[in-house]
Amino acid sequence: MSDSAPTGIERDVLAGRWAADPPPGTTLVLFGLRVNRWARVWSWLPLVRALRGMLDEAAARPDDSGLLWSTRWRDGRVFTVLTYWRDMDAVMRWSQDARFRHVRDWRRYNRGRVGDSGDIGLWHEVIAIDPDGLHTIYRDMDRRGLAAATRYADAHGAHLRTMKELSRRGTSHR
Repeated sequence: MSDSAPTGIERDVLAGRWAADPPPGTTLVLFGLRVNRWARVWSWLPLVRALRGMLDEAAARPDDSGLLWSTRWRDGRVFTVLTYWRDMDAVMRWSQDARFRHVRDWRRYNRGRVGDSGDIGLWHEVIAIDPDGLHTIYRDMDRRGLAAATRYADAHGAHLRTMKELSRRGTSHR
């Protein structure tokens, strides 16, 4: 485990092989919004804008929200958000915390004409991460994903721990 950045090839690139080393319970949330009807801009555009604002607000108040790291992208009709949170409790508290604007935005969506219109599709997955069942590798990369959200360690040691855990469980690495 390392609290200081390894020597970088470039300013933000960590030289060598590294692995994420998250504390137990770190939680991954994937969220997607699919635009089913592009022509109904009034249905999807406010929600896309609200989504950006929600993430910015949670990132600005990490002690209150529990958000550790996030990224977002668009692929065709789908807007996707990948976030890491301190733990499942933090995600659930944040999702209901009226001090954050998303509570108001989602209530408006769910109670309004858009929620059941079929104009927009929504999905999410919330996963509590078990470090003993995790395998990550970052090679000559900037800090990204779980390693950016939490800690990172030398990949060789992390790989050996993963192999040991798989052996203990009686499973094999394929």
